Amino acid sequence: ENGLRDGVGPRTIARGLRDIIGLAPNQLAAVDNFRRMLEAGDPEALTRALRDRRFDRFIREGTMTPERIDRAADTYRKRFIAFNAETNARTAALDAQKLAHHLTWGAAVERGDIDGDRLMKRWSSVRDDRVRPEHQLMEGEVVGYDDAFSNGDVVPGESDFSCRCIAIYFTARDPSSARQPGRGALAVA
Repeated sequence: ENGLRDGVGPRTIARGLRDIIGLAPNQLAAVDNFRRMLEAGDPEALTRALRDRRFDRFIREGTMTPERIDRAADTYRKRFIAFNAETNARTAALDAQKLAHHLTWGAAVERGDIDGDRLMKRWSSVRDDRVRPEHQLMEGEVVGYDDAFSNGDVVPGESDFSCRCIAIYFTARDPSSARQPGRGALAVA
């Protein structure tokens, strides 16, 4: 909250979270799995993005000592915590921006600046290979500005961690035809 209020970015916010955020059970299991890979000399350990690459040569050569394994696993755990903290901070920042966008349009309706019966929103994803399949299916879905999308979200991604989808707000000439993506709408957002 302080970071968002102070206008600092997610990476700066994440630095303050590292000491308190920890790892989820599945993330702890990933750290344990990495350690087991190192102990077994499994070259699959080289595929882990958060590994410390300074140990790659020893992994390839099969010369990981118990001390090296401890250091490599500890570094992996610390990097996983940093990654987790940054993901949480980024998610919170994106969620705050998306909610603020939604509330701003709602305030415009309350002031009478915009006709709430004509204000609509369209689900829009980033359209890359990281978009969740269920969010790809949501692409272009149109609902009233204060209605939930078919997945139950009023704000895109509010129930999903690290979602980058947004709502595009617009006024419709005819709200009943605007609910079909691409028909009867004038973009204002």
